[in-house]
Amino acid sequence: MAFYEQAIKRSEENNFGEGLLRSYNNLGEVYEKSGELNLAYDLYFKGLELLPTVSDDYIKAELNGNLGSVLTKLHKFKEAYRYLMESFDFFKALGARDKIIEGCQNQAYYFILTRNAESADYFINEAHKMATEQQNDFGIGWTYYLRALLERKNLDSAKNYLDEAIKLFVASGNHYELSLANYELAGVLLEMKEWEQALQILKNNKKIIQQYGSIKLLEQNDILMQRISPRVFLANAGSEV
Repeated sequence: MAFYEQAIKRSEENNFGEGLLRSYNNLGEVYEKSGELNLAYDLYFKGLELLPTVSDDYIKAELNGNLGSVLTKLHKFKEAYRYLMESFDFFKALGARDKIIEGCQNQAYYFILTRNAESADYFINEAHKMATEQQNDFGIGWTYYLRALLERKNLDSAKNYLDEAIKLFVASGNHYELSLANYELAGVLLEMKEWEQALQILKNNKKIIQQYGSIKLLEQNDILMQRISPRVFLANAGSEV
C-alpha cells in the first residue's frame, strides 16, 4: 500500500496523468480487497476524473470494471451496471480473454446480488467455460465460489462448490479469495450444524486474513466464530454427561 501511495505522490509532483490513474486504480484494488469499499470508490472516482487526459484504453476499461465491481458491492446497482458493461464490451472487442473472464464473473456477482438467477447462471457458465479452456485454476475456482453463492440455499451443493473453490485457491496461492471461500463455507457448515468443523475453518481463516490484513473481513470472521463457539461448547458438554 505504501508503494502505491508513493507512486501517487510522484505522479502528482510530475503531473503524470497516466501514472496517477494507474496508482489510483491499483491502490483502489488494495482497499477493495481490504473491505474498505468507500475508500476504494473514492480512488477509482479520482481515476475516472483523469480519463480525458489518458490515451491508454486498456487502463480506462480496467478502471471502469473496478468501479462497477465496487459499486456492486456498495449495492449501487444502477450506477454499477453501466461501468461493468463499458469495461466488458471493451475487453470483448479487444479479445482479452482473462479480462473477459473477469468481466463475466463481475456480472455474475452483480446478478446474484440483484437476484437475477438466470443471468447469473449464464455468466458463471461463460466464465467457467473460458477459464477451463485456458486452464486458469484461479478463474475456475472463482466460478465455483460464485456458483456456491448462487445455489446457497442448497447447502450440500454450496458446500461441494466451496470445497472445489478452496482447493483451487490453495493451489493457485490466492489468499484473499481463499479467505472469502472459507468464511462462506463456515456459514454453510453452521447451517448444517457441523459446528466443530466450521469453527476450525474460521480459526485457520483468521491466520490467512492476517497475512493480507483486511480488518473488515477479520471482524466478520470473529463475529461468526463468536456465534459458533457456544454451540461447540454446549455440544461437547452434552457429550461428556
